[in-house]
Amino acid sequence: GERTSVLTGDFLLARSCYYVSVIEKTKLNTIFSQMVMYMFNGEMNQLHRRYKSQVTLEQYLEQIASKTAILMAVGCQGAGIINGTSAAIETALYEYGRCVGLAFQIMDDVLDFSSSDEELGKPAYNDLIQGQVTLPTLLALRSSPHADELRALIDKGLDSEAEQQRAIALVLDSTGQAESLARADAYVAQAITHLDILPVSPAREALAELAHFAARRRR
Repeated sequence: GERTSVLTGDFLLARSCYYVSVIEKTKLNTIFSQMVMYMFNGEMNQLHRRYKSQVTLEQYLEQIASKTAILMAVGCQGAGIINGTSAAIETALYEYGRCVGLAFQIMDDVLDFSSSDEELGKPAYNDLIQGQVTLPTLLALRSSPHADELRALIDKGLDSEAEQQRAIALVLDSTGQAESLARADAYVAQAITHLDILPVSPAREALAELAHFAARRRR
């Protein structure tokens, strides 16, 4: 049920805070707390932008940066802090994680339009149906010859199944997915450049492979 799920999430967050505090690295506590605040703000911004077609690319990128990207960035930066790396390596790890997070979230938004319910493990097209203007939809609103119709459907609230299916069809018929994939690949390329500061090792190769996986997964 919803109430039990929310309370369980609260417990897991509290447990995470406990484990971070046990490490006894002041900076780690600081960035973890900041991360949680950024993620809450990202969720609130996403909530306020439901069924609003006038979302800019900058707003979208800021939104995913303060959710998925900040989570991965701080996770990577935290590993550097725990291991006592230099400030330069710590920054590089943060930027690597941020770029991987951006690519991962963009790919997640693409998969919502390109995969089945079974592949995703959740309902397909759910983002758009729930009024979330993710990157494929945003790019469709910028380039589709039917952008005005799509905008009107979203702003109206996609009240009926017929309107939902029409909006989905307009996004699928646009170049939004292909353009989104190209942008995800660009973030992967950026992520890998941030690994140049690290010595060549199996671990570095694994991080590069992880970055590529973020933009090539199927679920």
